[in-house]
Amino acid sequence: SNVVAPSISPTITFANINKTYGAANFDVAATSDSAGAINYSIIAGGTGAATLSGTNNETVTLGNVGTVNVRATQSADGIYSSGTKDIVLTITKATQTTTFAALASKTFGDAPFDLTGTASSGLTLTYTSSNTAVATVSGTTVTILAAGATDITASQTGSANYSAASDVLQALTVSQANQTITFGPLTGKTFGDAPFT
Repeated sequence: SNVVAPSISPTITFANINKTYGAANFDVAATSDSAGAINYSIIAGGTGAATLSGTNNETVTLGNVGTVNVRATQSADGIYSSGTKDIVLTITKATQTTTFAALASKTFGDAPFDLTGTASSGLTLTYTSSNTAVATVSGTTVTILAAGATDITASQTGSANYSAASDVLQALTVSQANQTITFGPLTGKTFGDAPFT
């Protein structure tokens, strides 16, 4: 007798997935009314957005921000025919925060000093001074130019994988420097002596 291949299509349930850049590896798990083995594959998507590994390629390792189409392919099981179900895996930008501690007060004449803020993403911070007559910033180095007050702002504008961080502002107060007068004793003079300095 001839063996007839099963013709009932399986109902595969496999929902779209949203993840954030940097999220831990995870397993995808489609379900079906068929008992056939399910294997996973990437069929289209952004370069480096995700890779698959594991016995059935069920473990997802996220890459860069983007979208990727993942296909669940189920083998026939004697009752149901084979079938496929495609989903979209979307990787969105991660958030980041800036840590920038309060600044110690300075005195006019103090040496330049470095700023030590950090972004949780590891990306480089940009610093600006609101009053460049008091202090300027070059890279991470602050140079004091005058007594007064200025605000130093730490910014991180984000990247392909991270959203911009909220700016953090710290006040910098520069006090006037103390000064001393050196004025030695005067020698005695006689009426009629010439003017002297």
